[in-house]
Amino acid sequence: MSLFLRLIAGLCSLTLCQPVFGQDSNFVLDVQSQGSVPPFPGLYGCLHVYNSRVFKKDEADRCMKSLLATGYFEDGDISSSISGQRQFVKVRIKAPQLSLAELDFGSPPNESAALESWLELNLSALRTGSVYEPAAEGATTAGIEWFFVDHGYRVGVSRKLDLDYQNRRARLVYRIWHGPPIRNEPLPPPYDKPCEVYVGGLNRIGFDDSSPMPLIDRLTQLRPMGCFSEAQTAHDEAALRTSGLFRDINYEVTGSGKFRTVTMQGRGKPLSVERIEVEGFGLLASQELQVGELPLRKNEPYSRVMARKAEQRLAEIFAAPDREVRVWQDVASLSSGSVLVKFYVLVYEKDELVINGKKVDPASFPEARPCSQKEKPRRSPSALTNSSALSLKREPAFSVSSSLVSRSRGERPMTIILLGVNSVELQSSFTATSETSQSRSAETRTLKKAVG
Repeated sequence: MSLFLRLIAGLCSLTLCQPVFGQDSNFVLDVQSQGSVPPFPGLYGCLHVYNSRVFKKDEADRCMKSLLATGYFEDGDISSSISGQRQFVKVRIKAPQLSLAELDFGSPPNESAALESWLELNLSALRTGSVYEPAAEGATTAGIEWFFVDHGYRVGVSRKLDLDYQNRRARLVYRIWHGPPIRNEPLPPPYDKPCEVYVGGLNRIGFDDSSPMPLIDRLTQLRPMGCFSEAQTAHDEAALRTSGLFRDINYEVTGSGKFRTVTMQGRGKPLSVERIEVEGFGLLASQELQVGELPLRKNEPYSRVMARKAEQRLAEIFAAPDREVRVWQDVASLSSGSVLVKFYVLVYEKDELVINGKKVDPASFPEARPCSQKEKPRRSPSALTNSSALSLKREPAFSVSSSLVSRSRGERPMTIILLGVNSVELQSSFTATSETSQSRSAETRTLKKAVG
């Protein structure tokens, strides 16, 4: 999945989502949290019962009583009101403020120092001595991933989080797992200067099944939410037309002001899979991987559907209870009409959570879906915000409204508002857990974003 969208999706997992539309758009669940709330959704499973059309006071009281009984919270309440045709259920939960006594990046001294300098660009990121908040942790985790993107490769980030509510202290120790290379991924503010005009939408849904998206990425320069330029647009169109990989290409740019939507359509020529390679990273580094036969096969025509199934199969093969698994695909053109397909598999340790001196397994709590009945919360890099509000409907599309105060390289502090809508095609990426393999990819999603 695009790092930018993983960053946005993380809002749902590291903070309580607010407000949330239920099964019926006339029912809204609004969750507001304060302080150092534990950052795992399963704890708040009882809130799921309110993501329906009926509010029951006795169930609300039992839910809040169970949350307060954990000892992690100071106060909280649930109330209901009706405005017109819409019913609002408001949840307020307050936890103590824990001072961050330790922040360790688990890297060599020179790399840790460079990371600290990098994160100083984002005023929302955690710092030793600051109050631990899930949104600030999300900003920090996202910043770590962007740091390594800027150096040309992906990473997995796991962490040990120790929340001590009795002594009002928190400790956060990261472990960074180096992954495969990445090309031409635009950095968001504050890690790069804002664009004059953005690629607000990169719509590639019109390419057929024989068109490898990673190969298209190799040929083109424009990226979702990167800077837009007429020169890059001309380059990309010419590169696709002269590549010899397509029967025809249709290219269109629409929009005005701060955003442009680039729509590409193409019919690919048949490409034979000459070689398939699988390379491991993290816990799989330097190992010879035995994966058996994959849905995408050598000497058969390339198919995006089969390639995605191969990614999912690899995620299933390496899944384990204590592991996170992420899989990416790359495609390179070889001789005329043939391609090399390479799968990168990054396996790394899951997070460890300790509360009041006791290790807590988030899986021991019922899986909650406070954000949406369909959209399962994930612990992905959170948006670079110090306050956030997320609205999710049952449809796959989502909108984000959040604010952040940051400073760009060599510039004065500035405020950026993320809002808006545009369609973005994503390169596929899969993540698996031991219970189930969950696709982290999508052909298209709708993302609203504007920068003020």
